[in-house]
Amino acid sequence: MAQIIKHRRGSLESVAGATKRAGELLVVTGSSGITAANGDSVLFLGVDGSTVTPANKILQGTTVPNLTGASYDTSIDGLPFYDTSAQKLYILNKAGNVEVKATANTGGTGIVSSSAQIDGLGFLQVNGDSVVSSSAQISNYNTFLEINGDSVVSSSAQISNYNTFLEINGDSVVSSSAQVVSLLDSEDVNLGGISGSTLDLTGNAKIDGNITLGGNITIGDASSDTISFGGEVSSDIIPSATNTYDLGSSTDKFAEVHATSLFGNVTGNVTGNVTGNVTGQINSTNGVISGSSQLDGTTIGNSADVSVSGSFSGSFFGDGSGITGLSTTLSVSGSDGSNDTVSLLDGALSFAGGTGVSATVATDTVTVNVQDGSTSQKGISSFSSTNFGVTSGNVSIKSGGVPATALNADVAGTGISLDGVDNSIEVDYGSTAGTAVEGNTSLTVQGTTNEIEVSGGSVTLGSGGTVTVGLPDDVTIGNNLTVTTDASVGGNMTVTGNLSVLGTTTTIDSTTVSIGDNILELNIGGAQSTAGLQVTDATAPNTVSGSLLWDGTNDYWKGGALGSEKEFARLDSSPTSNTVLKADSNGLLVDSLITDDGTDVTISGTAELRINAATANSFVYFDSNKSLESVTPSNAGDVIQWNGSSFVASNEIDGGTF
Repeated sequence: MAQIIKHRRGSLESVAGATKRAGELLVVTGSSGITAANGDSVLFLGVDGSTVTPANKILQGTTVPNLTGASYDTSIDGLPFYDTSAQKLYILNKAGNVEVKATANTGGTGIVSSSAQIDGLGFLQVNGDSVVSSSAQISNYNTFLEINGDSVVSSSAQISNYNTFLEINGDSVVSSSAQVVSLLDSEDVNLGGISGSTLDLTGNAKIDGNITLGGNITIGDASSDTISFGGEVSSDIIPSATNTYDLGSSTDKFAEVHATSLFGNVTGNVTGNVTGNVTGQINSTNGVISGSSQLDGTTIGNSADVSVSGSFSGSFFGDGSGITGLSTTLSVSGSDGSNDTVSLLDGALSFAGGTGVSATVATDTVTVNVQDGSTSQKGISSFSSTNFGVTSGNVSIKSGGVPATALNADVAGTGISLDGVDNSIEVDYGSTAGTAVEGNTSLTVQGTTNEIEVSGGSVTLGSGGTVTVGLPDDVTIGNNLTVTTDASVGGNMTVTGNLSVLGTTTTIDSTTVSIGDNILELNIGGAQSTAGLQVTDATAPNTVSGSLLWDGTNDYWKGGALGSEKEFARLDSSPTSNTVLKADSNGLLVDSLITDDGTDVTISGTAELRINAATANSFVYFDSNKSLESVTPSNAGDVIQWNGSSFVASNEIDGGTF
């Protein structure tokens, strides 16, 4: 596959600010001045480091470019452009386009004496009378002829070969139809009148005056054609068949229809007042009619041909018997599951009373009366706000709602009473049964020497007293001390013998832990294959704990994040200065062929630098992280290049944009 080289591309306006290079090609791919209508592209050749020169074909089109704006510079000077409409040649220029004008062959005198001097010229303008005397002078003239004056052309022989455009201003210039018969085919002609059997106009037409058209008439031959009425219709518009053609459609509707009378079916929305005669049916009004005055008896009458469906607001006359869909009954249901219906036309809804409840009806008002409750009948009752609280119909006894007098009389037993002030239950102590609590009223608390001290150890029931229990300054424990729950020592604690902690977890919350022994032995008894130290990390944002462990299975130290520990590297021998170490087959660090003296990295011997993750036969480059990456070519002739966002392998050499 051949290699494709793309030179720098950009708009014509960008050439002014682009950095030019000698021998470089700049390709204009678009601009506001050079478009598809006048050439579309321009090619520039770099002259030095600051200028370029056009190296382009002759641009052509129907619109002459205007390149005088601030976005352009003198780089565009000298571009040739041919106006295909006016048939003129221009040299485009930043300071303004220059028209290239040809001089007639007049021998330097400016006087035309024969047709040989103007044979084949692109333009001829003759002003005056009797300038052209014979067709020989313009027999080969075939592009444009403009003759101003009277009686200039005396016969058709003078313009018999003229076949492009003829404009004649004056009187009695054309003496016969043979002179212009070949000009009436596919050309613009201004005439005072046209008579014939067929007229075909492919362009625009403007007709002033009255028009009478006979026969079948078609206005517009596509749905995209539009018809506008500047005047008013002064006759009836009658379709050629009944109930066949529509005025508008379901998707293209007229905004408003103004008429005195409407005949037939009205199936759309009726907005506004219907004040004329409506003959036929009005369907689907959908709540548009808002008052009875819009459809009164004069407008509609009692004709059976008029029906109204849908919904509307306002009022109507009659008993509604002719209206369908109107509910005439009312359903009534009881909480016990019973139900009944009441006719809204001639029925009546009655309200019955019950035990302690009565109902009266007067002046469209229903009054329900309920009697007061008593010990013999149900009714409305109230509760004492002192003793009871009522919330959402729920009745509860307030705190302190039962008075002491009622409790002492009916509830409290002998020797027990309720204080009516603070609602506390009191025990009356004494020696007489039936009026107080009978029995021994004294309580004595005793301590143990060197173990428990008790002061004020006598308490009389009913009278009170204080007993203080504490430890002496010196506590003597004869044998073993067993604490079944928690024990706390406020001061220093010295253990002169061995200390055995048999619990699952031992917690030491100290600032400094000092251990006099030089060896800290772990995993006594060999219950675990791995032992060591674990450090709990509680510092946010990462709280992964770390560990230093001895792997008893493989016999090496390892450490790192808890659960992801790695083996620590071990040196096989003393390493050589500045040598990068490597792991041998035994996992020991030994010298490699790579040295690093802090300035240069050197690979000695015949060693090769290999990147196993790279793809074979690929280009290598540094990514944004300064890491080596590769890109694989796919075609013969591919090269590595930067496309503006990444490195790619391509056989298209892209010069970028300017």
